[in-house]
Amino acid sequence: MPRACLVALLLLTACAGRPDRAPEIGAYHALSLDGSEVSFRHLRGQVVLLNVWTLWCLPCRSEVPVLERLHRAYQPAGLTLIGVNVDARGDIPTVRNFIRATGVSYRIWLDPEDGVSAYFPTPSLPATWLIGRDGRIVWSRLGMVHPDDPELGTALRNALRAEHAWPPATQPEGAIGAPRWALPRSAVRWMPSSRGERMSRGGDRA
Repeated sequence: MPRACLVALLLLTACAGRPDRAPEIGAYHALSLDGSEVSFRHLRGQVVLLNVWTLWCLPCRSEVPVLERLHRAYQPAGLTLIGVNVDARGDIPTVRNFIRATGVSYRIWLDPEDGVSAYFPTPSLPATWLIGRDGRIVWSRLGMVHPDDPELGTALRNALRAEHAWPPATQPEGAIGAPRWALPRSAVRWMPSSRGERMSRGGDRA
């Protein structure tokens, strides 16, 4: 085989095996609870724990108190915790009511078009990613976040460059859930009674 043809063949093979470049995280945008646009580009230089969830997912709702505790424990050290809700647009009022009833204090973004999956693949829910100050993903979890996960604790401390006990030694005053991680009873009336068509995505939803 002529040398020029061999080189061309090698280049073609290399290009064919090269994966498409992932979308730039900073381009991801959604809506806040009040309907204003929010974007990852405003979070540059921050440590972000991003959780993708839906009301139709029982494990998603069950881990809300764990996320709230993480938020209260690590926010003073610089952690930004965001819960991205991917319920359908028609369910947004129910999502808002759920957040009010549970007393969640971390940020909630609304993404009814599920645009987040283009930046953070979510084959099942809940799904959580820890993004460092440089924009790189340093930890991820498909499934519930557990309060005694030493891997997450180490990743958080390293990303924040701060010394914090894991898990926090005491429950912060006013934190929801606690010690059994139960949602407030006032939140029960906001629980959906049926799965809905978008349950077809599968995963850990109940």
